[in-house]
Amino acid sequence: MPNKSQQKTLALIFCFLSDVTLVAWTYFIFTSYSRYVSTVSDTIDSPDFQIQLYKVILQSLTFMLLLFIIGQTTVYILAWRKLRSAYFYLKFFAVFGFAFSLFITYSISAYAFLPMLIYAGGYYVFARLFKETSAQLQTLPLSPTPQ
Repeated sequence: MPNKSQQKTLALIFCFLSDVTLVAWTYFIFTSYSRYVSTVSDTIDSPDFQIQLYKVILQSLTFMLLLFIIGQTTVYILAWRKLRSAYFYLKFFAVFGFAFSLFITYSISAYAFLPMLIYAGGYYVFARLFKETSAQLQTLPLSPTPQ
């Protein structure tokens, strides 16, 4: 059985890898040109405009997913440094990651089953770490201040 430090490390690594796999899945699903053309061909008649709009959507999606990964990396680094608010964020993010993975697994494919299990385990670890850091803040000795 791994100790608490190893559990934290494994949870951070696996949750980050789950984020990366879900971002990759989102990118490849939503950047399929054939799916895009079949969706917009009824409303946009100009093939040139379809291509231009596709490029804008592709750039916007890439930028948003990149910002997401950078933000998540920052949070994981802060959690590695034992910041209480990072554990709080990750506790709730694990719930949303679990729900998103469950939705993908139920509606589209079983691809997200493993990330769903990883987020559930991450929730357990991050909730416990958040509780421990909250308890540590309450038990810190107060130094007497001269009056």
